[in-house]
Amino acid sequence: KPIRRAKRLNLHPRAKLVLRDHELLRCPHVRYQATWCRRMCVPIDGLGTCGRLAPHGMKDRIQRAIAARLAEELAEEPAEELAEEAG
Repeated sequence: KPIRRAKRLNLHPRAKLVLRDHELLRCPHVRYQATWCRRMCVPIDGLGTCGRLAPHGMKDRIQRAIAARLAEELAEEPAEELAEEAG
């Protein structure tokens, strides 16, 4: 009687046509199958040009808070300059 293997639980399901489990993604910048990201591309919406999650595009809560604070300061500066010129 053949031994039954336990089914592997897939914690990160992929789309059917995107990538099979046994394939590696080729990095368009390095030109070969890279096992980790070389951080050479500019990520768009958290994804690199190869289609993987780009670790250099991810921000934690502290980085997001700093970016929000800088955006607030930049938004306030033109209003202050206009008030000084008018007054």
